[in-house]
Amino acid sequence: MGQKMIISFSRKVPVLLSKARFVLTSLSSSPYFKEPPPELKANMEKLDETIGRLQKAHDESKYRDSQKIAFRKAVMIELIALLVRIAHQVDYAANGDINVMLSAGFDLTVDKSKYTKKPGRPPAPVVVLIHADTEDAMVAQAKPVPGAVSYEVHITDKDPTVAENWGLFGIFAHCTHILLANLVSGTKYSVRMRCVGVDGVGAWSVPVTLRCL
Repeated sequence: MGQKMIISFSRKVPVLLSKARFVLTSLSSSPYFKEPPPELKANMEKLDETIGRLQKAHDESKYRDSQKIAFRKAVMIELIALLVRIAHQVDYAANGDINVMLSAGFDLTVDKSKYTKKPGRPPAPVVVLIHADTEDAMVAQAKPVPGAVSYEVHITDKDPTVAENWGLFGIFAHCTHILLANLVSGTKYSVRMRCVGVDGVGAWSVPVTLRCL
């Protein structure tokens, strides 16, 4: 059984916006979609417009106006439906090619069956840490590691050379776009990641550090 794109999306607006922007950026820069089919191109343009509307609706809903909150929810549902449509279009175009699917910025399910043929602990991933679209978040990403069933992420805002300073942030089925949210602006954070395979955990990645905007 091959890998498939995950078409369920967070209903937390900042997380959803970050993912939608990542998909749009990934599709726009993907070598596989330099000339997207007309329907996909139209949906990409609509995605850009809907992201802007949801961001505006989210900003305006902070004043706790019930009508604006309701409008934000409606636009959020519209954006999720649009992402699902685009995912199906990408899936059709990919025809099972994982590289094409990954290039579009969507997360993939884990095909655990193939890992049973690769005993041994997976190697350490190479992690990159970048700023997210919101001021209190960053994104950790790495290339998928053969033999990894999941990815364990630790984070610290203290000295990363001290083992006791690290704390678990989460365990994820993917490593291409991990949103680190609810951080403190102006604070430096260090992140490390290791793979979890069928025979145990792999080595930690080299810690990467970035100051949150």
